[in-house]
Amino acid sequence: MIALVQRVCEAEVSVGDETVGAIEAGILALIGVERGDDERAAERLVERVLGYRIFPDADGRMNLCLADTGGALLAVLALAAAPCAAHVPSMQECREGSEFILHAAQARDAGATRALFIGRLHDDLVAIRAFPRSLRWFAQDSDDEALLTGAAEDVFDAPLRPELHESAFLAQCLRRIEAAGRWAGPSRSAWSAAPGRWSRA
Repeated sequence: MIALVQRVCEAEVSVGDETVGAIEAGILALIGVERGDDERAAERLVERVLGYRIFPDADGRMNLCLADTGGALLAVLALAAAPCAAHVPSMQECREGSEFILHAAQARDAGATRALFIGRLHDDLVAIRAFPRSLRWFAQDSDDEALLTGAAEDVFDAPLRPELHESAFLAQCLRRIEAAGRWAGPSRSAWSAAPGRWSRA
């Protein structure tokens, strides 16, 4: 189950000439239901959507979730189309992604809050989807977005030294390359780099 969410001042859904749903300020969520989804998947998705801190607080920082604002949620359900072949990141994309996570940890140590950073990342990912794949940076599909967002959340939820977050992300990314049978480098057990930099799990 996947969702594309958008902050709105107002939104409505019409079928023919009949309005079947409408809200004022809040979130419009386009929900894609996939084969194998169950009630637990739906509950997890709702929890995530309601928890996104994508609304500004009194200081203009993206620090509030939907419940904090008293806004409404309009969910539009659809059957998700059969997915195209999943994007397999290149080694360069893995390195770029790991550098982003390194910078996230450095921003955390410099005082950035989880809400602010994850809120901005979420908004950036929404914007990136509007670009053709050839112009996107790392986040080519929902798997890429989940990997990047999960690693960024770990930076704040399970803080380690920045270089450890960097190497952990790189290891995850490279495992995706291996799983797709596209790893052309040394065997996983033999591959390594300078301590704390580009190391593999």
